[in-house]
Amino acid sequence: MKFLVLASLLVLVGAGCAGATPANDQEEAQNNVAQEQQDEQNEESNDDAAENAEDENNENTDDGSESAVETDESSVSNDSQETDDTDTASNDTTVDNSNEPTESGSDPAVSPVTYAFANGSRVEYVVQKGWISRPTEAVVGKNNSVTGKTTFDPAENVLQEVSLTVDSQAFSSGSGGRDGHVRRMLSGPITISLPSPQNVGQGTFEKSMAFDLTINGVAKRVLFTVNGDARVDGLTASGSATIDMTQFNIEPPSIAGVYSVEKDMQIRFNLVADVQ
Repeated sequence: MKFLVLASLLVLVGAGCAGATPANDQEEAQNNVAQEQQDEQNEESNDDAAENAEDENNENTDDGSESAVETDESSVSNDSQETDDTDTASNDTTVDNSNEPTESGSDPAVSPVTYAFANGSRVEYVVQKGWISRPTEAVVGKNNSVTGKTTFDPAENVLQEVSLTVDSQAFSSGSGGRDGHVRRMLSGPITISLPSPQNVGQGTFEKSMAFDLTINGVAKRVLFTVNGDARVDGLTASGSATIDMTQFNIEPPSIAGVYSVEKDMQIRFNLVADVQ
């Protein structure tokens, strides 16, 4: 009896298990389909997320490139502006330097100045008189009849021109007879001129300078020792040179070999010049 009951139970259990298998398989298949669909959706979501991330990255890259371009353009603009500012500053500096003194201390904006010889200008001759071949006294003849002009460039400290004319008939030595004799020995004006510009420095100067000296129509270049003071507002100068009067067609006076004048004659000048 117990065996039959047990056998029946086994039959029922086997039937139950056999009947449950198709249902379980179907449910498992459905679950598998659902899982595959979920996996596909997840993959699509992941792909979409990756594409979105890539698009965002590309957009950020594009934005960064545009920003870099804008930054470069801004930098170029700033550099150009700085270059313009530098050029402007350079131009300003150049303009400023044109008004600054040169190394010599003079102002390049100052043009050459022309002076006219004024009252107080004088030319003199000095000769040595002798008595029986012995020097006795120096004779000085003075002449205030002096005209002319001189040009000085204060920017370069250069004496560009000196031109003076002396009335040869206006010398005075204190002796009327002697002065008359001198007038007879001289004819025409006496001229002194600077043949080429001379750099005399700034302010006072002492310099050996060659001048063209003309007496009795004879012109010779003579070396003068000159002391002067050249300034923008005026010029003063003094100078001297010794010449052989016979080279200018002047015969030294002599009376019977007792009274005589040496042939060496000193020419001196004192010049005062005011701005024209």
